[in-house]
This record gives sequence, structure tokens and C-alpha cells, in this order.
Amino acid sequence: MQNPQLEEKVNSLLKQMTLVEKVGQLHQTHRTSCPHEKVTEMIKKGQVGSVLLWGIPTGGKDDEPENDINAMQKIAVEESRLGIPILFGLDVIHGLRTVFPVPLGMAATWSRKLAEATASMAAAESASVGVRWTFTPMLDISRDPRWGRIAESFGEDTYLCAELAKDAVRGYQGEELGGEDKILACAKHFAGYGAAEGGRDHTISSIPERMLNDIYLPPFEAAVKAGAGSVMSAFNDIDGVPCTVNRKLLIDILREKWGFDGFVVTDWQCVDNLHLQGIAKDRNDAAKMAITSGIDMDMVDGCFSDSLTSLVESGEVPVEVVDNAVKNILKIKFQLGLFEQPYADFGRAKKTILCGKHKQIALEAAEQSIVLLRNEDSLLPLKPEIKKIAVAGPMVECRKELNGCWDLIGRAEDAATILECIKETAPEGTEIVRIANGFEDTLLSNGKLDAVVLVVGEHPKRSGEGKDITSLKLPSGQEELVRKVHAAGIPVVMVVIAGRQLELSWAAQNIPAILYAWHPGTMGGQAIANILFGKTNPSGKTPVTFPRHTGQVPIYYNCRRNIAGKPAIMQPYLEIPEQGPLFPFGYGLSYTTFDYGNLKISPAVLKQNGEVEITAEITNSGDYDGEEIVQLYVKDCAASVNRPVKELKGFDRVFLKSGETKTVSFILKPEDLAFTRLDMTWGTEPGEHEIWIGPNSSTGLKSVVRLT
Repeated sequence: MQNPQLEEKVNSLLKQMTLVEKVGQLHQTHRTSCPHEKVTEMIKKGQVGSVLLWGIPTGGKDDEPENDINAMQKIAVEESRLGIPILFGLDVIHGLRTVFPVPLGMAATWSRKLAEATASMAAAESASVGVRWTFTPMLDISRDPRWGRIAESFGEDTYLCAELAKDAVRGYQGEELGGEDKILACAKHFAGYGAAEGGRDHTISSIPERMLNDIYLPPFEAAVKAGAGSVMSAFNDIDGVPCTVNRKLLIDILREKWGFDGFVVTDWQCVDNLHLQGIAKDRNDAAKMAITSGIDMDMVDGCFSDSLTSLVESGEVPVEVVDNAVKNILKIKFQLGLFEQPYADFGRAKKTILCGKHKQIALEAAEQSIVLLRNEDSLLPLKPEIKKIAVAGPMVECRKELNGCWDLIGRAEDAATILECIKETAPEGTEIVRIANGFEDTLLSNGKLDAVVLVVGEHPKRSGEGKDITSLKLPSGQEELVRKVHAAGIPVVMVVIAGRQLELSWAAQNIPAILYAWHPGTMGGQAIANILFGKTNPSGKTPVTFPRHTGQVPIYYNCRRNIAGKPAIMQPYLEIPEQGPLFPFGYGLSYTTFDYGNLKISPAVLKQNGEVEITAEITNSGDYDGEEIVQLYVKDCAASVNRPVKELKGFDRVFLKSGETKTVSFILKPEDLAFTRLDMTWGTEPGEHEIWIGPNSSTGLKSVVRLT
């Protein structure tokens, strides 16, 4: 602690606490794990530090929100001996009632501004109902779309994830904790959870130390440097050591190397799970291992509350270890202002939740997340001369389903369907025909159609935690529907709603226009309609690599080179004549065209403690105004270890009017080229580095810079 006044407050309170009350601060409970009456009694005795998913307004009348949070908080503040407030937590992953695109969709915006704005608005809504802690951002690098929780990630790239992590943390917490509209962020899952073998959730990860250092840890370091006040340990083990008891991760790296000054919470029941992983012999042993390995709070399984008091009294766990954990938690509670204002302000909630500003940002986020994957013959935007449009597909009348897999509070009535929005947005005189079943018969009975908008994809229950799949094809029957619609000979626009990248090889060869909308949130229907009719020019870019076939995964752009010197992902399979991905990382089309030219690097030699400026001219050579996401990539040509074929090192959203040219500039420093070298030290090596500025990871202007 570097704040003497804060330290004095924490130490003064700690001195007044009994051992039972100290252990209580390390315990988080949950409504399904403990009856209400028992929780109430435990709070009176100071035996609960945090409550998860309790008393949040999830239904009922808006003018009569549930007030369980305030009722429970009152017991803690006014009836317990020391009056220490409860820290209420909820998985506000991408919005409370105003729901933004799922994190993978947010990553497709490549927008630092929107990452911060959406987190800030989610924080404001959450704080107004008494939720002061959210379990996000999830910073797991995700290279296998079979894994359901890829929807909750920022995708496959370390740099993009780290940049968005910093902005999300700032959005939730502000410049410092304490604002009435701010909440505590939680960087999760520390670490390597996204590398789950076989894309199976809640399992092991096999990550070499160099890859852990270079790929999986940097986003967490970025979040810590941005001030994240809490970190969640991961379910998985790495090289046989569960992250819950991984001292190298939790103490050596997180605390000592990065200087993390917040508190660490486990994931769901992870302490109790240690004996299931064959690490602990019983709950007592598990509690001892976790608290001495750097865990501060035990999520819902009660191992700390059941065991730590006796473990300290017996001398098996030093009281100083418990004291340090309690200090970490009390400090955050003071910084959040819980002691001064512990209660929810439901009057403020009515003014904040689903307010016009939040819905407008939700619309912008949804619009900028949508990726135009294909647009043959410029079918999109739909032209005024297209007078009769059929709208079909299983997702076209969804409401709450647009919100995605981590929507706990949103309601169906908060969102308009895609069909409703298409009808509202279509030019006057356009006839919209809803087609449900019997597609061919409906076509015949409705006469000539000018176009079909076909909305397919995943229900949110098919993605998210524990929702792993073996095939990335569209859900059962949907590809057959796509083929049937295509066979009717009418121009088709396919809109995909999903929490992961799906296998679209047939569609990419046959369907003229494809919009990938992810799960776009409350305003997703309007965002899709705006893009279909040209009110918005799509600008999203893929934050993941799209495979041609499920058998290619894991597939990711920043792979290493094979023995032929080619990217490993370009090695062909016998059954797939085409090599490489269907759509590369960073890919996305626009209704206009952008030309790249005049790449310059100054100076051409990058000295230690120096920097180079890399510039290029971007011209909007098409007929529409639009935004381009300009990307900077580097490649280490020769190093002591096999290095990635490309690595993202910069990006910038640039708005250009039709015919306009702008110069885009990036600064590259030696630390941007650092990696874990052969001797396992972190640093740079002299030599040539290829540089690209381009529209995606597969193409661009190319030059060379030499690092001395």
C-alpha cells in the first residue's frame, strides 16, 4: 500500500477483528450454495466478505426493484460488530440491462474508445443497483473456437487483447476506484485457461513456458498496469499445477514481478476442486494450499470459512498470511467507497438503466462489431430498386437471444427483433415478406422476390461456459436451409449470429453477401438493419481466424514457421485442397474501397532506447464514406528461437470521406520487439524485422527495419 491514510484505515480495522471475522472477509457466498437465513446469520457474525449473484433486479416491475442487496447490506453495516460492508459481485460481462456485443464481437470493433465506453456504461448500471464488482475482462487468448468461452474472450491475438484489456479496466474502474458510477474489474482467468486441450472447458492446458510468457501473460500484465483491482485464478492446471495453487503465477509473477496490489479470487469452487484434481487430500488441505499460494478469497465453496480458523489456531497456516489476504480485500472496499456509501440507489438506477445514451453506444458498438465477410457484385447495401425482400431463418425473430451467452439481467422486451428492425428501416415502398417454413411454396405464393435476408447461427445456449462443440458447422438443418434458399436463384444476404467463428466454406463460395454479427446485444437488430440498407458502412474486422474446416483448429495467424519456412497453418490436409484459413485474422470488407501507399520508415535503423516512425497513406477510393482499421505487423527474420510469422503491433481506426487520403503513423520501439529468448530471459535481439501496414494479417505494404 502506497497510501498512508488508506494503510492506516486498513490496519486499524484489522486490529479490531477476531480471527473468525478475518476469515469471514475471505469468504464469498452465493444464493444456491447457502440458504438465505444462514447467510443472514453469518453476515451478522462478520463471516461473509462478498456475496455473488444475490438480490439483483431480474424481473418484476421497474418501479419496485428487488432490494435484497440493500437489506443484506444493512445487516452487514448496522448489525454486525464492525460494520464492514459486503462486496456484491455479478457477472456483468458485456452489460447489465443495456447489453453490448459479446466480448468477441467487441474485439471485432478494434475500438479502444468503445471498449472503455461500454465498460463504463455497464459499470454505471451495475453500481446503481448495488453491484460493485464484475468478473471481467476475460483475457484468455483463444485459438480454438470449439471452446465455448471463446465468446467471452477478445480473440486470438495478444496485442489486441492487451490493448482492449487496458481500456475495459479503465471503463469499469475509472482512473482510480471510488466513483459512484464505477465498479471493481476482475482480470480472468489467470492464466492459460483459453488453451484448454481439445477446446474442452474446465480442463488442463499444456503451455510451454516461453509461450506462456509471450502469448498468454501479456494481457494480464496490461490489465494490472491499468489498475485492475482484482484477478481471478483459472480452473485449469499448467504442467500439472492447478492455477489455484500456482505460486509462480500468483506470487512470483503477479505480486512480485508486476506489483499487483489488489486481491485474488478463485473461480467457482476451485479450492474444493483441488482434491478432485488429485492435489489436496481433503478440504482442509485444499484451503491451506490455496491461502499460502496467493489466493485471497474463496469463491462459494466455503473451504476457507470452514477450515482457515482451525488451521491458523493449529499453526499450520501463519496468521500473517490470513492478515495479508484480509488487508488486500479491505483496501479495495475502502477504495470503492463502500464504507461511505454501501447502498444501492434505485432512484439513480431508473435514470441510468437503458438510458438513451447507453442505447446509442450499444448501437454504435453493434454496428462496428459486424464484419462484412463477402459482398459479391456489391449486393450490399440493398439498393432502393430492390422492392420485395424475403426475411427468413431461425434467428430472425429472436430478442433476448441476440444478447449472447453471458446476459443475466437483460429482458426480451428490451430488444427489437431483426425482422422488426428491417421493416422499420427499409425504404418506403419496400415490401418485407416473412418466410417461416415451406420455403419453396412460400416463394411461389409470394411472386417474384428481389432478395432474401437469411438469418442463421447459434442460440446463446450453444456458446459460453461449458458449451464446447466438436463441429463448427452451422447448427443442425441450417446449412441445408442455406443451400435450399440459394437454389431458389434469388440473391441472398446471409446474416450470422454466433458466439464463435463458424465453418462457412460452402457459403463463402456460393452466397453473395455474408454479414457476421456475433451476438450483438440489445441494439443488434437495428445495427444489422442499418448496415443492410446502407445507413451504416460496416467496418468490423475479424479478431480470430476463420477455418475452412473444423479439422484445421487450432488455427491462428501468428503461428511459427514449419521446416519449409512457411506459416504452420498453411500446411495442407489431404481432404482440403485449399491451404490456410477461410478468412484471415483482421479481415473485413467495407462498402467502399481503401488503397494503401507510400510506406515510409524513419529512420531505417532502430537503436536501443530509440524509436522509428512508420507511416503509410490510406485513400478512400470508393463511393462511400467509411472507416478503415489500419494494422501494423512485424516479423523477426532470424532469432535464437522460432518466432511467429507475423505479430500485430499496432492498429488505428481511420475515418475517410470518399476520395480522401490520410497519413497513418505508428511508433515502434525496441520493447515492442522483445520476446522470451533462448536462455529464457526477456528482451530483444539485433537483426532485421519485416514490417507490414495493411488491412488484415494476410496482405499489406512491406518494408524492413533493422534493430541494432
